[in-house]
Amino acid sequence: MEKTISIDGKQVRLRTSAATPLRYKMQFGTDYFADLLKLSKVLSNGGDEDENRKSELKELNNDELKSILKSKNVEGYSKMNKGQLIKAILETEKNSEATFDMEKISFEDLHYLDTMVIYNFIWVMAKSGDENIPDPFTWLDDFETMPLEEILPEIAELLEASVRTKKK
Repeated sequence: MEKTISIDGKQVRLRTSAATPLRYKMQFGTDYFADLLKLSKVLSNGGDEDENRKSELKELNNDELKSILKSKNVEGYSKMNKGQLIKAILETEKNSEATFDMEKISFEDLHYLDTMVIYNFIWVMAKSGDENIPDPFTWLDDFETMPLEEILPEIAELLEASVRTKKK
């Protein structure tokens, strides 16, 4: 999978493939999937919040749930059962909040936040997209800023795709 994003005003082609974890291990000496799991603890932004929201929604009746979906301009909810309504609301809310927010990181999750790992993921995807980019330090020096709050939502889809399997 590939995607072109803007970093500090420069277009950067990012790509993941089956070779990405190997390139990562060869460059950084750590396991791609282990680092990704560590990072996912931070990027998930509160599984407890999801469970709390789900509990709140379970307290509502079907008409109230349908009203929420109607206000979010979701179609096709009229024939859904309560579980489907709740799932549709949660998915809609998750999609509308698909931004990384540093303020949502809990104190307990701070030990999972390793910016070097984030830079490593960005570099390895950029290297997979363009073999001509230099080593990580030289490449990062080409940027005046690396706005992680903007970049993380952009790369989340690529990171997820690197671990997702295709159903047959």
